[in-house]
Amino acid sequence: MAEKQTSTELAVVEDAPLTEAVSTDIDSMMLTDTGFNQVMRMADVMAKGVSTIPKHLQGNPSDCAAIIIQARLWDMSPYAVAQKTHLVNGTLGYEAQLIHAVILKSGVFQGRPHFVDVGNWESIEGKQTKYGDAAEKGLGIKVIATLSDGTTCEHTCFLSTCKVRNSPNWTTKPKVQCSYQAIKEFARLHTPDVILGVYSNDELDPQASGRIQITEINEASSRTDALESLICDKPEVTVEPESIPPAPEPTEDPKPKKPTKSAVIAAVGKAGLSDQILNDYLLDKGKIKEGQGYIDASPDLLRRIVDNPKGVADAVKAWAEEA
Repeated sequence: MAEKQTSTELAVVEDAPLTEAVSTDIDSMMLTDTGFNQVMRMADVMAKGVSTIPKHLQGNPSDCAAIIIQARLWDMSPYAVAQKTHLVNGTLGYEAQLIHAVILKSGVFQGRPHFVDVGNWESIEGKQTKYGDAAEKGLGIKVIATLSDGTTCEHTCFLSTCKVRNSPNWTTKPKVQCSYQAIKEFARLHTPDVILGVYSNDELDPQASGRIQITEINEASSRTDALESLICDKPEVTVEPESIPPAPEPTEDPKPKKPTKSAVIAAVGKAGLSDQILNDYLLDKGKIKEGQGYIDASPDLLRRIVDNPKGVADAVKAWAEEA
């Protein structure tokens, strides 16, 4: 009879709902067939979502499984974590707001950290326009926090050191973004185990050097209001920024500026060409009409003569030798 009861209990576990099937034991989730299968079952369901997960996870159960495991490590909803992820050049990045919440939820602090303004933020805060390096000088955020062992530490992050800016909020809310960066730097310095291997969009630099000014991320910058309560004592209403259209790619001027007559004559002299041979060459190539001289050629051709007189001379000499 005892064996029969055991068999019944196992059958119940196999048919348990997905919400109860995913184990909180990470070793079990990753290293046992049962745990792995449970994770993949939920990942398959999650990948079929449309409005509940971002586009880069839709139809992608493998990445959804990674999100599920990471969410369990943080004791958070995998759907809430998924909504706070973006792709930066093929690399998964987490919103700074989420990392902030993870740090506060980890229990490494006694109470909440304090953020202190450094410099006069009124000079740029709320201006809704881009500002230069001079306006950022001396502006920063100081984080003061008491760790779980009673040690009080502080760290200052200056705005001018925040080179990678993959969010439009760096223009509209620079102090908030700098605060997020400050708490991340504080955690990496004093409690690195909390966010080991986790990077926000503003830490993933697709160009590897220089400042990356505000660019549009794949999804809206803030969508999971439930996480706000983990970040601020008084949640702030976030207004979605308007999409920033991509800058038009530079194109060549269809009408190049015509060089001056004196510049063209000087270039022809530098090339060592006589007016007659150059005129004959251009007439033969259909660049000028009968009765015209090289000075009547198109602005584009005249520009090439001025910019590369040696190349023109070589072309004319090769033509003369063939003739």
